[in-house]
Amino acid sequence: MPTLFSSDQQKQPGWYGGELNPIVTGKPRNEVAPEGSRDAVLASLGYECMDVFMDQDYGTVERAVRTYGFIHSKRAIDYIREHNVTTIRWKARARFKTVK
Repeated sequence: MPTLFSSDQQKQPGWYGGELNPIVTGKPRNEVAPEGSRDAVLASLGYECMDVFMDQDYGTVERAVRTYGFIHSKRAIDYIREHNVTTIRWKARARFKTVK
C-alpha cells in the first residue's frame, strides 16, 4: 500500500521560533492549527502525524544571539543572554496517510 507523506518544519502551530516562541511572539504558545492551514487541512483529510524534536546547538550564548536573536527580536536576545541559552529546540511534523 502506498503512503502519502508531507513534512513541514517551519509551519507548526505555536512553533515559529522554536521553543522560544512565547518569547519571540510575546504570547502563550498556541498549538491549535488555524482553520484552513496546511496542518488543519491534512488532518481533516485523515493524515496522521508524527512530531520530531530537534535541538540546535549554537555553541555559545553570543553565537545564539548573533544567529537566532538577530532574526527573531531584541526580546529573544535579552532572554538568551539572561538565561545563558546555547541550544534551542525545534519541532518538525511529518504527516502521512496510507492509501489502499
